[in-house]
Amino acid sequence: MDPGRGLCPPRPGGRRWLGSRALGVLVLIPALAGSLPAWAGGVQLVERGVRALGRGGAAIVGADDVNTAYLNPAGLLRLSGLTVSVDSSLIDFAVHHTRTPDPVGGEPGCCDEARSHIDYLNPSAGVAYTPPGGRWAAAFSVFGPYAGAVKFDADGAARYAIVNQANALVYAQATGAYRLHDTLWLGLGLQLRQFRMFQQLAVSVYPGFLGTPEDPQFDALLDIRVDDWFSPGGVAGLIFRPRDWLEIGLSYQTPFDVDGVGSMRSTIPGHYLFADVAQRGDQVRLQTRLPDILRLGVRYRQPERFDLELAAVWERWSDHTTITATPQGEVLFTGVPGIGEYRIRQIAVEDYFQDTLSLRLGGELRLRPDGLRLRAGVCWENATVPDSSVSVGAFDAAKLGIGLGLTAPLGPWELDAGFMHLFLADRHITSSTRRQINPLYPGGDPLEGPTVVGNGSYSGRLDVLSLGFTRRW
Repeated sequence: MDPGRGLCPPRPGGRRWLGSRALGVLVLIPALAGSLPAWAGGVQLVERGVRALGRGGAAIVGADDVNTAYLNPAGLLRLSGLTVSVDSSLIDFAVHHTRTPDPVGGEPGCCDEARSHIDYLNPSAGVAYTPPGGRWAAAFSVFGPYAGAVKFDADGAARYAIVNQANALVYAQATGAYRLHDTLWLGLGLQLRQFRMFQQLAVSVYPGFLGTPEDPQFDALLDIRVDDWFSPGGVAGLIFRPRDWLEIGLSYQTPFDVDGVGSMRSTIPGHYLFADVAQRGDQVRLQTRLPDILRLGVRYRQPERFDLELAAVWERWSDHTTITATPQGEVLFTGVPGIGEYRIRQIAVEDYFQDTLSLRLGGELRLRPDGLRLRAGVCWENATVPDSSVSVGAFDAAKLGIGLGLTAPLGPWELDAGFMHLFLADRHITSSTRRQINPLYPGGDPLEGPTVVGNGSYSGRLDVLSLGFTRRW
């Protein structure tokens, strides 16, 4: 489930690599400041789960497979007997960016078009047991939200924002549900979350008196990997059925406190000024917060015929305000032009995003009992990232999604298929505060002002194709 695995390119020719990577520590925190929202629209791009995908994400009440443990654990009581579900989704994510040159200027080709197009798989599996006609249910599942990955040319126009980025968030969840009454079901899931960040970007160590701020001779390629292997959390939900034809579902997922250790690898720029850089220490502890999620759904149902659900999902991204990094042990390096000796201490970077609200409408049509079922749905969501923070490393936009799906009997199994195309609104940014990262002059060119790298036009799209199998005993 780690889309970053295997994406690290070979070391660029003609550059020497710092064995203990101290230059990476110097620029780690400004680099991370723009990395988390590449998960566009909060923690995920579209709602996970093959059946939820076909309903346009409108599955807070209507999900009827093991994936309901994630969306609303009370829904496990819809199942009967032993249920096993497996699925895998092919995620196709493309981003296109044309950068607006900064008045400071740069090298020829600094603002050519930058394109990223990555495909990867995201599998999941779960097992649930609900005694026939019983009052309780239990499940265990492993899954990951659908996130976006990007990869641009290492010497292209996007290099100061991102070169390669692939984040992964994996959940292992144990879930229980209980029927208090025929009209009220409750569910609780305990989650163990693993967060993994992988990214590469170019930083500049332009000294201010030779060349230009975007001279490739002063570029260093920085590799960052941060892992948080143990972060507990949970999700609680309920389903209320005041009428046989009406159901209301509500679920809440706790926030996610990232607390991981990162390792870095950096090139030394090719310019002779940096021939004497040396260091000690190479690790840093990263701490930040990903938001809590509130889901609400209202479902109209005609048993064994069709259902229609209207859902809303709110993610509190305004709670993600600070990324803090603390060196683990001594991090010291010498021979840096214009600085000499530099000792890293705790650094906190403020980062402000906005809450997201997603609206979904979807449903299912049963062509005949225990036969073919068809699904369709639409969804809309506002952008997490404001204009001032947008970059190709933090690309997000208002989204419109269209989903289609089906379930077909296949012997003792059910075959599930779901597809969603996500339209991302074009954005033209003129007020970006995303600047080229330069550890020697964090404020930008000391003579002519900062080099802004986030202005320009952005467009993107996402396609998710999911296939799964469900077996009941």
